[in-house]
Amino acid sequence: MTLNVEIKPDSAKSTPRILSEFSRAMFSTGIVRHIKMKKRYFSRNMSPLHNKQDKLRKIARKAELEQDIKDGKVLLNARGRIIKR
Repeated sequence: MTLNVEIKPDSAKSTPRILSEFSRAMFSTGIVRHIKMKKRYFSRNMSPLHNKQDKLRKIARKAELEQDIKDGKVLLNARGRIIKR
């Protein structure tokens, strides 16, 4: 998202007037709202160790489910969904 906000100062405009025009232009383009939302819901990338642990947990859960299906503890319906006994 790249938007340019340009306010040209004149000799007749005072500094507070230029600042108020700039802030009004910033709010009207939506840049401020976009940046605030981006900062509010910022999430970090997961570390490689955390990714690895998650994958290992999923593999273990899948193996456990397959074993439960073989043992008859869990049934699958016609659509392949799990039905527990």
